[in-house]
Amino acid sequence: MARSGYRPSPTDTTYPDGIGITDARRFYTTSRDTTERGVPEVFNSTYDIRMLLAASGRLRDGKEIDIPGPAFVRHLLMKELDKTQIGALLREFKLAGGD
Repeated sequence: MARSGYRPSPTDTTYPDGIGITDARRFYTTSRDTTERGVPEVFNSTYDIRMLLAASGRLRDGKEIDIPGPAFVRHLLMKELDKTQIGALLREFKLAGGD
């Protein structure tokens, strides 16, 4: 028994479970209008960078990150990082020194 409005085409691929590409396309186009699309909230989630930095600080037993190389290179790197949110986060979680 054929479904109304369904006409198999020669290029339609049918998978072993019986769902074809046309069925998947039809499901996608009808379901995307009913799905809520938005930016997922990441605060306090596994992917929140603040949680990852806090965890890495604990794993390092509170020790700062040792940046290899001469002191002037570390100073220049931290000076550039301090202009960004990365530097502020590293200092907030005590992963970067107060050079």
